[in-house]
Amino acid sequence: MIKLTMKKVLVVLFGSVFIYSLVSLAKIINTLAPDFSVYYASAHSLLTHQSLYTIHSFTVFNYPPISSLFFVPFVLLPYQLAQGIFVSLSYLCIFACIVLCFKILNKKIAWQIFLIISALFLLSFPTKFTLGMGQSNLIAYTLFLLSVFLENKSKKIFSGIILAIAIILKPIFVLLILYFLFKKSWNSMFTTIITGLILLVFQQLFFAQTFSQWTTYITHILPGLMTTKGREVYYNQGLLGTISRFTTNLEARQIFNWIGVIIILADGIKNILQTKNNQLTLSVLLCTLPLIDSLSWQHHFVILLFPFLFTYYQLKNSKQGVSLLAISYLLISANIKNPNNYMWFPVSIALSHVFWGTLLLLMLLLYSAKILQRGK
Repeated sequence: MIKLTMKKVLVVLFGSVFIYSLVSLAKIINTLAPDFSVYYASAHSLLTHQSLYTIHSFTVFNYPPISSLFFVPFVLLPYQLAQGIFVSLSYLCIFACIVLCFKILNKKIAWQIFLIISALFLLSFPTKFTLGMGQSNLIAYTLFLLSVFLENKSKKIFSGIILAIAIILKPIFVLLILYFLFKKSWNSMFTTIITGLILLVFQQLFFAQTFSQWTTYITHILPGLMTTKGREVYYNQGLLGTISRFTTNLEARQIFNWIGVIIILADGIKNILQTKNNQLTLSVLLCTLPLIDSLSWQHHFVILLFPFLFTYYQLKNSKQGVSLLAISYLLISANIKNPNNYMWFPVSIALSHVFWGTLLLLMLLLYSAKILQRGK
């Protein structure tokens, strides 16, 4: 009787969240997804042999020229239809990510667990933000997870090709090649590089104007992404964003950020090398990436799905561990609608709630590493 009641509660809970998410999806499709409008405009500029780095609609295209290739097929469609397809694809990737995470973890996914995780993922603000902005995070993340899954199945060529596409779509994912490096998966890495070079050559053959635009990207766009100025904006939830809320001194921001990045990377790599557990390696890298990125928008934190699941299965028998994991989820999934009301110290510390939640998750991961080491 109790089990039947719990099943009904789960179905009602997920059903409500699912309907709510579909209503939100319909609103996004029929309005404007700002970031997708930039992707669409960049691909249009590519096809019409114009500069990719002029202001299009919402903001400047901040990706390398090759990234615009992915969006060329969408330009063949009317804008609203293209946006609808892209956002719907991103929505479907939510469920694909969950399935792939369980495949990589080698865990059977009971329907009750699937419903709970889907509901939690859909309710998380980073997921809502990704869909609402028309961001590419979920699609790129799905491709990356698929690459990891294929590599685990010894399908190195396909893994490398898909990894290259994921990196082209989301260039910051280039840092995740470290996962394949730690695994010494040379075939996958070699295929990734070759695939990237082939696509570069293809772009140069058909869109020769992009050669000069690589110079613009390297000399203007990249330096702008690495600056410490303006990093205190609320939606930047990485380490630099947090430091920037404590000081307006740009040099101090740079120094403290580099110290923090080195500590996070050194501790993470030390535990990866000591543990030699592929799932832990993947979790630590995915958790570290948004922390050290100089501009980690809240929607970037959707990639924490796998670290959350891995950590849960490591700590599920610890009430304290699960409780801390729940706190981490709440901190990462929350959103402050009027952040300007909290700009004064020490209340401004709360504006970095996603950073604190991710840092807590990383600490739980490193604690899991110690458990794994003891079990050897």
